[in-house]
Amino acid sequence: NVIRYEYSTDTKYYNANTIRKLLKNIATGIKVMHDNNYVHRDIKSENVLMKYKLNKNNDKTKTATSIADFGFSTKVSVDNFDALKDRCGSLEYFPPELIFRTHIKKPADYKDAFKLDIWALGILFYEIGYGDTPFEYEEHDERLASKNMKLFSQRKYDTLFFRSRHMSFDLFPTNDYRSKGGAFYNLLMDMLNFDPKKRPTINEVLRHSFFSKSSSKSSWSKKKKTRSKSSYFGKHKSSRKH
Repeated sequence: NVIRYEYSTDTKYYNANTIRKLLKNIATGIKVMHDNNYVHRDIKSENVLMKYKLNKNNDKTKTATSIADFGFSTKVSVDNFDALKDRCGSLEYFPPELIFRTHIKKPADYKDAFKLDIWALGILFYEIGYGDTPFEYEEHDERLASKNMKLFSQRKYDTLFFRSRHMSFDLFPTNDYRSKGGAFYNLLMDMLNFDPKKRPTINEVLRHSFFSKSSSKSSWSKKKKTRSKSSYFGKHKSSRKH
């Protein structure tokens, strides 16, 4: 999968140009599904596969990226409302509305199902960028996941849990393209908005300035003049330890 490939290469993390192309390829795959009114509902690193070949120096060269495991994929339509209400996927990639069981309460909300994929894709983008998910749970611990989401919403970053322990960490600890205030950071901020209706669509994700080499400002829509401040990421003073 995409994370195993990353750690099997000589460099620990993808560089800016490589990650830009990789994330765009993944997002484009999800766009094909969304354009055809399907949601994946189990986006995670294990379900992004990479083919590669060895060059003459026995170095791995990526040749293709594929999205796999469509077992939870569902048609997005008002007639499919009951199926869209199901909670499925992997807990580390669950958005707040799945954890708190507030998702898609009435048929008119059926299109919010697309935003479940956007959150999970944001977690995946973070994982590819930093080599780990922002949080991790043992044995599908929904109680701890709920507690973490409440702490995120209250901006109590120094009391977060990683697995079953309190951990202090900086979610954006670097000074390269992944640092706070850059286009990658702003893209994640948009995708990991607590309010599903304020998350970008997959087309808006692909229009984000991160996918343009010439810009580092946040802009996923020409009509959007200001970014929402309601996403859970903010100022972090501690260093990540795990």
